[in-house]
Amino acid sequence: MPTVLLRVAMYAEPDHSWCAHALECDAMATAASADTALDALTKLLYAQMLHDQRHRRAPFSTYGVAPRRIWEAFATATATREPIVVNRGESGSLLRIMVASVPGAGGANVT
Repeated sequence: MPTVLLRVAMYAEPDHSWCAHALECDAMATAASADTALDALTKLLYAQMLHDQRHRRAPFSTYGVAPRRIWEAFATATATREPIVVNRGESGSLLRIMVASVPGAGGANVT
């Protein structure tokens, strides 16, 4: 299976938790820290990618895309700072995730 690239917007929620929100597939994880939210989302996305592979489907083909405001927040964040890339892969499948932290969002302008 070829490498799959997904983009993720990271932002703080008003309750001070963190959200990792994938753009190409409207999946998200929330946790007390940004690292924990990203780790949870990465595991979820990789498991889904392998599940789709086992069922001979295109990765994330059963998901819709994130709302437009999440795409816009990601674009704004990447315009000011280069996103980081996280790789996860085993058994010939590789998931690459570009992560952009949405500064000062407080959740209000993206959710």
